[in-house]
Amino acid sequence: MRRIIIIFILFIIANTVYLHRVPGLLGDEGSEGENVYQLLHSENLPVVGERSYIGPIIDYVRVPYVALFGYTPLALRMLMLSASMATFFLAHSVLRKLFGEDVGLIAFVIFLFSPIYLLQQRIGWAITLNIFFFWMLLYAFLSTWKHKWLLAGLIGGIGLSNDIIFLPTLVAVFVCSTAVYIFSGNIREKVRVLLLSSWLILVGFTAGFGTQFAVISLLKDDQGSRRETVAGFTTRLNDFAPSLSLYISGSSYVARYIGTEFSPFAIRAISLVLGIFALVGLFHKKRIYILAFFAGLAIHSYLLLYMVDRFNLRYFALLSMIVWLLAGVGLSVLFGRILPYKALQATPIALALALMIWTAHTTLIPFLHTGGSLKEFSLGNRNDKSSAFVDIRPLLDCVRGKGVVYGATQDIFDRLLYISRGEEQIQIVDGEHKSQAEFTIRYKKSENAFVPDGASVCPEISFFSVIKK
Repeated sequence: MRRIIIIFILFIIANTVYLHRVPGLLGDEGSEGENVYQLLHSENLPVVGERSYIGPIIDYVRVPYVALFGYTPLALRMLMLSASMATFFLAHSVLRKLFGEDVGLIAFVIFLFSPIYLLQQRIGWAITLNIFFFWMLLYAFLSTWKHKWLLAGLIGGIGLSNDIIFLPTLVAVFVCSTAVYIFSGNIREKVRVLLLSSWLILVGFTAGFGTQFAVISLLKDDQGSRRETVAGFTTRLNDFAPSLSLYISGSSYVARYIGTEFSPFAIRAISLVLGIFALVGLFHKKRIYILAFFAGLAIHSYLLLYMVDRFNLRYFALLSMIVWLLAGVGLSVLFGRILPYKALQATPIALALALMIWTAHTTLIPFLHTGGSLKEFSLGNRNDKSSAFVDIRPLLDCVRGKGVVYGATQDIFDRLLYISRGEEQIQIVDGEHKSQAEFTIRYKKSENAFVPDGASVCPEISFFSVIKK
């Protein structure tokens, strides 16, 4: 119990330090946060979220956080912190049941303190909750509650309603969990129980996803071309393996914050070590669970690549974290054979501290020093920009009280619109009304604050130019 308390304290520290400013407010966060404003000022109860494939449940849950913290990045991220705290106890319970106290605790720490988790799970957008629903679903399957199948169906439905991208995870968990359930006892009896309980799963799932299914079916304008997405599946499948090391190593997740990727050697070395330890986990006595996780990764990856139209880091977050978890199991198997008992007891805390220090060194401290970056970084088959994560506080100080402004890109507009809901001194207009704006805001060509970039009224700020008309 003492170890869990210490690890929980470290976990809270890692997830709350500079939560209000690292990363800077994202455009997608601002766009989803705007939904809360619209919800509070709507005469009806909205049933459509940020997109047709993102449910409104998260917007309703955000309301008390916005009431407490205002229209700030912290309001959006405190909900994710609450989900992370729940995830902490759910994951610990599940992994202890699967692998035992000592092995489960090391795998648990490697998962929750991996740089991917620490960097991804502080972002206040809907997809962040997929990790929470993943552990909720596993917890339901492992519970001894009489109607756990009803609970599992309901959790799956709500998770899918929150974000349709949860579907690959949902399918992988249901397939692998039911397979383990069937082959862990009398097969005929297990199959009989599942067949008798299938209606409970369906009822729970319908209750959780029914409304959102109707929304997705009726509102298809923002869902892209399904035909084009399917046509690109083979290309994405071929690009997946070469890109995987960028995600698993954490390189792209770090670069998204600071614009600098790991060296090719570091990317390969980290990925190789994680892969080796994940395979070592097969020597654990509960090999069936390791195999189930590997099978789940295969199912999840295949369906994910089929669904998405392009590579995006948030899509591959759970996959990367699970690889770290499996590496944690392998590491615990190795440590269990070479370390004395007292050293093994202290290992989870030492690993948590080491991973916190690594993430702080590679990401937090550089970000605090620079405020982010405008550089591009690799996702394997395409590049993405770090500009989405830059600190916008200097920009807010610049435009506050200056008059009406127009954001030249959608993400700049979404950020400022959300902040403006709580600050009367910030006034922003969209593209249809940009003629009313006194200033135009766009990204600088160079992230150096003192490189001349047009007639910016705040030349000292990094990343943005504020041009007076």
